[in-house]
Amino acid sequence: MKRQITNLIIDPTDTVAYGCTKTGDILEINLEKALFKRVGPVKKLFSLGVTCIALLLNGDIIVGCGDGTIAKIGNKDMQIKA
Repeated sequence: MKRQITNLIIDPTDTVAYGCTKTGDILEINLEKALFKRVGPVKKLFSLGVTCIALLLNGDIIVGCGDGTIAKIGNKDMQIKA
C-alpha cells in the first residue's frame, strides 16, 4: 500500500516516529531498528487525511484532520480517547 506522509514527529527519546498520512491514519515507526510498528487509529480513519500532529508529555498524540476534527489518541493502544 502506498501512503503520502504529510507530517512527522519524533518522541523525546528518539526511538519512535509518528507520521500522519493523507489516507487518515497515523504510522508508528521504530527508529532504532527502522521498522514499521503499527498503524492507528484502530477502528476509524480520519476523513480528508491527518494534516497536523503533536506529541503530549504523557506520550499521547493530538491530531488535526482535514475535516476540522481534533482528536487525542492514546500511544499505548492507538485508539481515539477524546
